[in-house]
Amino acid sequence: MRSRNSILKNVLVWCAAILLISSCAKENDSQISNLTQDESNEVLLSWMNLSFHLTQEAPGYTPPISARAYSYICLGLSECTIQGQGKRSMMSIINEGQKANLPKFSGEIDWQLLVNDYMYTICKSFFANSKPAMIQDIENLYKQNAARLSESISNIEVIKRSQNFGTAMAKAIFEFSKTDGQEYAFTNNYPANYRGPIGQGVWNATKHVEKKPLQPFWGNVRTYFTENTDLHLTSTPPSFSTEKNSVFYSYALEVINKARNMNYEEETMVKYWNDEKKGSLTPAGHLMSILTQILEVEKTNLNKSAEAYMKLGIALHDVTVAIWKTKYTFNTIGADEYIRTYIDDEFLTLMESPATPEFSSGQSALASAAAEVLGDIFGHNYSFTDRTYENSKQFNGVPRVFKNFQQMAEEASMANLYGGIHYRFSIEEGIKQGIQIGENINKL
Repeated sequence: MRSRNSILKNVLVWCAAILLISSCAKENDSQISNLTQDESNEVLLSWMNLSFHLTQEAPGYTPPISARAYSYICLGLSECTIQGQGKRSMMSIINEGQKANLPKFSGEIDWQLLVNDYMYTICKSFFANSKPAMIQDIENLYKQNAARLSESISNIEVIKRSQNFGTAMAKAIFEFSKTDGQEYAFTNNYPANYRGPIGQGVWNATKHVEKKPLQPFWGNVRTYFTENTDLHLTSTPPSFSTEKNSVFYSYALEVINKARNMNYEEETMVKYWNDEKKGSLTPAGHLMSILTQILEVEKTNLNKSAEAYMKLGIALHDVTVAIWKTKYTFNTIGADEYIRTYIDDEFLTLMESPATPEFSSGQSALASAAAEVLGDIFGHNYSFTDRTYENSKQFNGVPRVFKNFQQMAEEASMANLYGGIHYRFSIEEGIKQGIQIGENINKL
C-alpha cells in the first residue's frame, strides 16, 4: 500500500499536467490561424474583378473617388492578412492611423471565408450607391463563394468566426475612411462654391458647359504618408505666352502636330488609355485591373496578393491627391483650350477635355507610380499583357503587350499628348511626381 505522501505527490503531478494542458489549449485558442504560403487568392480576385464593373457603373465614381475607394479596400484587406502573418499593422505608420479601431482576430480561421465576407461588406459600403443590378451582383458573388467554401468545412464555429472577423474588419476600415471627411464626396464632384482664378493664361472653368471643376479641393484630402503632400512645389510650368516664338506656344504646337498626324496604332493607343471618360474604369481602376491580371497569371498566394494591392492602392490615392494639389495651385490653361483660343478654333481632341486645370498630368503620374510599385514587386523587367479592354465594343481593345512596367507608363503618358489634352511639360512633371511617390511607397 502506497504511503499517503506518495499518493499526494501523484495527485499534484496530475493536477499540474491538467493545468498545463488547459493552459496550452487556451493559448492556442488565442492565436490566429497562420496564413500559409499556399493560401489561394481566387476568392479575392473574383471580388476585385467585380469591383471594376462597380467602378464603371457607380454614380459619381470619378478618378479621385475611385482611387480613394480602392486604397481603403486594399488597406483593410492587407490588415486582415497581416494578422495571419504576425506582422506589424500598417496603421502604426500611416497618417492618422491611430484613429482606426481595428478588430483583433483569434482562434482557427478559414481565410477564404474571411476574405469573402470582408470584400462583401466593404464593397457594399463603398458602392452603396450602385444600381440595383450591381447590388444584386454583389449579393450573388457573395452567396456563390460562401456556398462553395462552406461545403469543405465541417466546423460551424470556424465558419461563423471567419465570417464575423471579415465583416468586423470591413466595418472598422469603412469607419476609419470616414475620418478623412470624404465619405460623401461622390455626391459632390463639382462643388458650386468653388471660385477659381479668372484671367489670361489660367484654366477657365466657364468654358466647360456640362462639367464644372472636378474636386477642386481634393488636394487637401488626407494622404497616407505626409511626405506625399507637398510634391506640387517641386517645379512650375513655363510662363504663359501667346507669342509664336515663346516656349509655351511651342509646347502647344507639339500637341497640334501629334494630334493631327496620328497613325492607326497611335489612335488605338489613345483610345485604350482614355480612362477618364464617363463610364470608364478610371485610371486607378485600369491599373488595379493590370495588377489583378498579373496576380492571376502568377497564381500569387493570398498574403502576397493582399500586400501588392495595398501598396498599389495607397500609392494611387496619394498620387491623386498630390496631382490635384498641383493642378489647382497653378491653374494652367489646358492644351486644347489654349489651341482653340490662340491658334486654331476648330481643333478637336481624341480624348475628352478634362474638368481640371492642365498642370500636371494625372494619367502620367498614376501610371508612373504604378510602374515603380509593380516593378518593385515583380521586377522592373517583368513583361505582361493587359487585357482590360479585351471585350470592348467602343474601340479596338486588343490586348496590349508590354516588355516592362516602364513601357506601360510611357505609353499611358504619351496617350495624353496624342489625345490633345496635355502638354509635354505636364506629362513630364506627372511622371516625376508619380515616380517619387512610388519610391516612397516602396520603402515600406
